[in-house]
Amino acid sequence: MKRVSFRYEKDGEEKDAYVDIDERTAAVLDEIEDEEIVNMYLKDEYILSRKEKEYQKNKEKGIFDEFDSYILIDDDIDSCDRYIKDEMIEKLRKSYTVLSRNQKDLISKIYYEGKSINEVAKETGVSKSTIKAKLRHIYEKLRKELIK
Repeated sequence: MKRVSFRYEKDGEEKDAYVDIDERTAAVLDEIEDEEIVNMYLKDEYILSRKEKEYQKNKEKGIFDEFDSYILIDDDIDSCDRYIKDEMIEKLRKSYTVLSRNQKDLISKIYYEGKSINEVAKETGVSKSTIKAKLRHIYEKLRKELIK
């Protein structure tokens, strides 16, 4: 890893920051002559690394938002794709509010804790088919909310 410093503007003020990037990426950035493009890339990496640190800190405290894990996106996605993904996450976050606490817990167990339907069924004492039906109901509820 290589620590690279850069400058960016925030609220009309020039700020200094740094980001750690792998050696291969650093070599490619060194060959790009347009400093503005390099700084845009470094700023995106900086924001992503801050989100990742915040997510890890909140996860350790047990207070992370289930959608925060989706913010930790692939390094190869450009800033336009990140913007689109952020917009999609925000829309999903808003639609998520229509779910009950039990529905949110089920989604969390399956998608964020990585448990299988079998594991959740055993843990909760209900059948696999009941879990699948509950998930279908959740998906339909989210789908209706997302297309509004």
